[in-house]
Amino acid sequence: GKRFEIQRAEEMARRSLDFICTSPFVEGKGFSIRYNYADRRWLPRRNPLSQAQAMHNMLAAYRVAEHRPGIDRTRWATFLRAACDLHAARVLAAGWRPVSTNEGFLIAPLAEAAALLEEPRYLEAARKAADHY
Repeated sequence: GKRFEIQRAEEMARRSLDFICTSPFVEGKGFSIRYNYADRRWLPRRNPLSQAQAMHNMLAAYRVAEHRPGIDRTRWATFLRAACDLHAARVLAAGWRPVSTNEGFLIAPLAEAAALLEEPRYLEAARKAADHY
């Protein structure tokens, strides 16, 4: 906000993260990453790379918000846990065989979430993906 002289930057960021948390999940696929504003609906597109990028950015905001009084991170934590649980389960499954490097982008958010959300299974999944790639 300071760099670009945006007075409401923190509020805008908070509202954006809250909005992302409304994205629906599909079992085994994850959350939607595209929203049609004109139709006011989430589109069915779900890809691991874009989800990983969203998760990574949300985790960065989650970390920053930890030191900002008055910011409720509960909704973000719930969403991040759902995303990490889903992707960690997919990666840790015995039959996991990614068809591209897209899933390599899950390594960073899963590793970071392991520490921030205190869930060792996420780190196990990140290590498996890292070993694969």
